[in-house]
Amino acid sequence: MPSPLRKAFDRFVVLDDMEWQQLEAIITTREYKKGEYFVKEGESCLYVGFIAKGLFQYYYLIDGQQHTRQFFFQNNFMANYQSYITNEKIECLDPST
Repeated sequence: MPSPLRKAFDRFVVLDDMEWQQLEAIITTREYKKGEYFVKEGESCLYVGFIAKGLFQYYYLIDGQQHTRQFFFQNNFMANYQSYITNEKIECLDPST
């Protein structure tokens, strides 16, 4: 049975088993604790993440007030392309992998 990541990938491009093995060889897994950041203020997003488990919030601050742009749920990809030109963040809201 395909992993959740492979199922998610298949929505965009279907890889044969050899291609998938090559991709898996360069994928790294990281666990996040609640309150940790995938992207911090002032940083550019350098990666695309896949949430196997957990929840993340994509937000920015104006005069100290938090404005949520999006939530990222499990079995979905996340990234912050706008971080190259803004100070938006992606914070872990639930222990995540």
